[in-house]
Amino acid sequence: MEALSAEQTDCLCAKMDTEVGHLKSLLKNKVFSLTKQCKIRLLVRHYHSTLILLLDHATSNGTHPVFGREDLKAVHEQTVSALDELLSFIETRFAPYLGMDERVPVTYLVVAREDLGQKLATLRKRLVPSIGEMYVLDMVWNSLESFTTGNGKTESDPITFRDVQYHRELLKSLEQLEESDRVSIYPKDRRPDQYAGRC
Repeated sequence: MEALSAEQTDCLCAKMDTEVGHLKSLLKNKVFSLTKQCKIRLLVRHYHSTLILLLDHATSNGTHPVFGREDLKAVHEQTVSALDELLSFIETRFAPYLGMDERVPVTYLVVAREDLGQKLATLRKRLVPSIGEMYVLDMVWNSLESFTTGNGKTESDPITFRDVQYHRELLKSLEQLEESDRVSIYPKDRRPDQYAGRC
């Protein structure tokens, strides 16, 4: 790993994006080639559990000193992101074949929360709601932030795959808001930065 040049690590990151798309198509083709529901369920669950194991290993390997190098750290982060994207794809497209009410593995939950937290932070910077919709957005922000920080859940109330998917869909809905759903004109006595603190 240390022998990789910066150019090679850039190439690896670019290739991963292509591979994620290829793997999604491959999985869809395999599922559609099967006719029996039990075989589809076994296939989907096999890929899902395998990806979770890979994610666990990738996260664990990220503590190795070699990833102190910035370009190698980028490769590791891209790998974790790719695995998380594939898991999200399976959970979205093939949810009926998964045990969505099963407890989420700890490593998977950590990665899912980090991914949602980063996207939420980016979204906060560009999404400016109207005054009338602020209270609605506050409820959505609070729900997402509570999930990403781990507040509100206990051992007796575990996080399930359904919980993760719900919050991913919630964030996706916010990301898809059109410009017409937002306002860029503020009341004369309010500045744009004053809205940031309320989100």
